[in-house]
Amino acid sequence: MLDVGTGPGIIAFVLSEMGHNVTGIDLSERMLQYARANADSLGLKATFQKGDAENIPFEDGSFDVVINRYVLWTLSQPEEAISEWHRVLKPGGRVIIIDGNWHTGTSLKKKLWRALASPLIMATERRNLWLNDFDLNVKNKLPLAKEKRPKKDIELLKGVGFRNISEKIISVNRTSSFFGYIKRGYWGDSFMVQGAK
Repeated sequence: MLDVGTGPGIIAFVLSEMGHNVTGIDLSERMLQYARANADSLGLKATFQKGDAENIPFEDGSFDVVINRYVLWTLSQPEEAISEWHRVLKPGGRVIIIDGNWHTGTSLKKKLWRALASPLIMATERRNLWLNDFDLNVKNKLPLAKEKRPKKDIELLKGVGFRNISEKIISVNRTSSFFGYIKRGYWGDSFMVQGAK
């Protein structure tokens, strides 16, 4: 299994605990250091190496599954990434995208909710939500930041030849604690889209 944009290895470790052979790639060497340290402290096996989601450093047909969590929306060329994920999958392999509509919350309700959640985030996480937000200039250049998702993800998967595509909405109020929901419920629901090569 290939975990694209592995970060500190969260998804890679879940898959490793399930008995899968996992490789995680990330552009950030710092994140890869965290992932390797986390693997050592947890006693889990996973391979971590530098790699670009839009230019995967593996041969065609190398993996049974390509998975990514909260990655696709951050890419400047999501079509290229999905094409690469298709390329490195074996015939019959599956792609799994876990993501959300993080930056489409422009309604007054969502803006107000975010403003009211900010003090709770500052108190419990010791960080200023407004200082750590994604740079607006960068965000406005990301193709998926303003798209209706997962509809757009499904279109992209179909466009490169994925089949048997399915989607599942992951309700934020069913997956968060009470305080987690208050802090981040304004983001809206997450989703999972998967398809077969």
